Amino acid sequence: MRTFHIYHIGPFMGLLLMMPFSLSAQQRNPFRALAEENRSQQVCRTLSASDTISLEGLGTIYSLSIDATIHQPKEASFTRIVLEDIKGHEYLVAESDWFRNDTTEVHLDHYCEETALLEGITPRCLKCYLADQATINLTGIYTSNQPITRSFEEATAIARTVKYKQIRDIVDRINTYNTRHQKLWRAGINELITKSYSEQKSIINTDGANTYMASLSSYAGGIYELGERNDNIPEPTSNCVDSFDWNNRHGKSWLSPVKNQWLTPFCQTFAVVAMTESAVKTYYNDTTAVSLSEQDVVSYTFNTDTINNGWAKMISPINYIREYGVIDDATLPFDGFNSHPSLIIPRPDGEEKISFNSYWVVMNIEGADNAKRFLILYGPSAVGLQLPSGSGHAMLLYGYGKISAGMNYGDGENPDIISNTDPRIGRTIWKFKNSWGNTWGENGLVNVVCYNWELLNSF
Repeated sequence: MRTFHIYHIGPFMGLLLMMPFSLSAQQRNPFRALAEENRSQQVCRTLSASDTISLEGLGTIYSLSIDATIHQPKEASFTRIVLEDIKGHEYLVAESDWFRNDTTEVHLDHYCEETALLEGITPRCLKCYLADQATINLTGIYTSNQPITRSFEEATAIARTVKYKQIRDIVDRINTYNTRHQKLWRAGINELITKSYSEQKSIINTDGANTYMASLSSYAGGIYELGERNDNIPEPTSNCVDSFDWNNRHGKSWLSPVKNQWLTPFCQTFAVVAMTESAVKTYYNDTTAVSLSEQDVVSYTFNTDTINNGWAKMISPINYIREYGVIDDATLPFDGFNSHPSLIIPRPDGEEKISFNSYWVVMNIEGADNAKRFLILYGPSAVGLQLPSGSGHAMLLYGYGKISAGMNYGDGENPDIISNTDPRIGRTIWKFKNSWGNTWGENGLVNVVCYNWELLNSF
C-alpha cells in the first residue's frame, strides 16, 4: 500500500499530495530560485545587529535569492532574513543556526527558501534578524522580473514540491545535529512547520519576527533540552517521588484531548482552559471528556495589553474564568480563522459553565521541588516557557519524571538509549500538553529538560 501525506505548504496556499515529480537539473537544489534569475545586485553590507536593507525600485519580482556569509559563534546564535513587500506581506529568504548548519561559518550561494517562486510582488526591504553574536555579510541579491514559463497550476505544484523538499532537508539536518551532539530529541515533519513563515509567526509570536524557537516547532519526540546545557550544575534535590503523571494516574488520563490554536497567538488561553478542563475531572473524580470554549475566553478578554504582555496574557483568561466562568466548546467553538475575535453580544449561556475560586500556576512557585508538590496536590497547571529569543509559549504541565540509565528516548523503529555514563541522568523531565495539534510532538505532547528553572516560571 502506498502512503500519501497531505500538508499545507506556503507561500502558495493549498494542500500538497506528495507523489513522484520530475524536476529539471536546475531545480534539484531546493534552495535555488525556480524563476530564472536575470538581474543581480552586488552589495557589501556587514551586519552585527538586526537591521533592514531597502529593495525599493526593483519593480515586480518572481524570485529572490542571496549570497551571504553568516558567522554564528554560539549554539544560541541565530540569523533570519525576511523579504517584506510593499503590502506588508513577509516571505522567509533564509534562516541559520547550529541545528540547521553545524558550523560557525555558513556560506549561502544564490540561496532562497520561500522566495524561490513568488506570485509577482513588489519588494520593499530585507529584514535581517541577528541574535547571540551572529553576524552576516551580504554580498549579492538576485531577482527575476519574469514569471516561469509554466501554467499557474504547474508552477504551484513545483513550488509545493520544492517547499516539501526544503522542509525534509532541514529536518534531516536537525536530526544529524542532534545525533552528533547527543541531543535527546528528534525532529520530524508536522502541520506547524509546513505552514508559511507568516503563519508560523502569527502562532508563535505577535510582536515581531525575532522569535527563535531553537527548532522546537519541529519536535517529534524524545526529551527536548531547554536552555544552555551545563553538566557542572547539579539537579536540585527533591523530596517528591521520582515521577508523577496525570496522563496516567490510576490507569486513567485526566487530560482533555489535544487541541489546535490554528493561526492565532492564544496559547495562554488554551493552556488555561486545558488546566480548567483537567480541574473539572479531578474535582469530580471523573475522567469523562469535557471540552470548554477557548473562543468564549478570547472573545471577552482580547485587547492590546493581553497580546503584548506575557503575564497579562496568562492572568487575563484566569481572572475571566474565575469571575464569569467558561462555557462549553459545543456552544461556542473556536474560530481558527479569526486571529482577533470580535465581541459576541449577547454572550451565549451555554449548556455548561465552569468557574473556580482559586488556582495555582508555576510562575507563582519558588523552585522545581515546590512545583512538583503543587502538581501532585492540585493537578495540571498552565505554564509559560521562556524561549531562547526571550519570548514565551504557554502549555499545560501535567507531570514529571527523571532521566535514567537505559531509558529509550527514541521511537519504536529508531531506539536511542541513555547510557550508564550520561551526565544528564537524574535530571527532571517535565511533561507538557501543547496546543499545536496532534501531528506535532508525541501526539501533541512534549517532554522537556530545563537547565534553568527560571525558563519555566518566567513567562
